[in-house]
Amino acid sequence: KPIVLYLGRIDKDKSIDVIIKAIPLVSKEIEVHFAIAGGGDELVKIKSLAQKIGVEKSVTFLGSIKHQSDDLPLVYQAASLFAMPSCIETQSIVTLEALSSGLPLVAANATSMPEFIDHGNNGLLFDPADSEMMAKQIISILKDPAKAKSMGEGSRKYALMHSIEKTYEKFEKLYELVVSRFDKIPGNEIALE
Repeated sequence: KPIVLYLGRIDKDKSIDVIIKAIPLVSKEIEVHFAIAGGGDELVKIKSLAQKIGVEKSVTFLGSIKHQSDDLPLVYQAASLFAMPSCIETQSIVTLEALSSGLPLVAANATSMPEFIDHGNNGLLFDPADSEMMAKQIISILKDPAKAKSMGEGSRKYALMHSIEKTYEKFEKLYELVVSRFDKIPGNEIALE
């Protein structure tokens, strides 16, 4: 079965309920299993929601996985697709890790997610809090193995643009630009000693 993975905090602001509510919609169309890795204040509530709507057999709660754990890359490698329902992501290291693992993504069209996802190229976006649209996007990718493979390759290409060296290079150019503009304002000369 394909595996849809979410990895991260399980707190109210991460909107994990959106994934849980998408599970029965996806399961009607395709045989799939969901894996939710992480811990947080909402874990008990999310497990209870899964039982309440009858999807507890379609989802495995993996618990917390330490970032330094040797298991972390294996979790990404076992997945077929990465899902991010959160509307509060600013950097989303886990999304970048999913990209570098070559996973297609389905994510809420909010905050930093449109920067990570070139809609149709390496994943699909959905309206925030819309479980039905999230389910449709997941189904669209998983029902088309060629599309999933192509999007996974697109994810890897995108991730390669985010190497630490390239990030430092961009920051350095940005700082140089700010300093050069600041120096041109009368009275703002910077003394470098």
